[in-house]
Amino acid sequence: MFDVQTTAFLLDAVAQTAEAAVEPGAALTLIPVAVGTICGIGVAGFFMHYAAKKGDRDRRNDPNRFKRLK
Repeated sequence: MFDVQTTAFLLDAVAQTAEAAVEPGAALTLIPVAVGTICGIGVAGFFMHYAAKKGDRDRRNDPNRFKRLK
């Protein structure tokens, strides 16, 4: 789903945020991590919903559907 550069960038951002979280005022540095996590879950949920709808549509439009039922 993601390419290597995107994954590396996200891991680097998380590592930098985790390093900053050790310093004083850690609560403010964890907010972007929480927002990113929530957005990531939302994006993953969208793609899962899209794939499920596509699979359902493909099952309905399968030309061999009635051949398998026999």
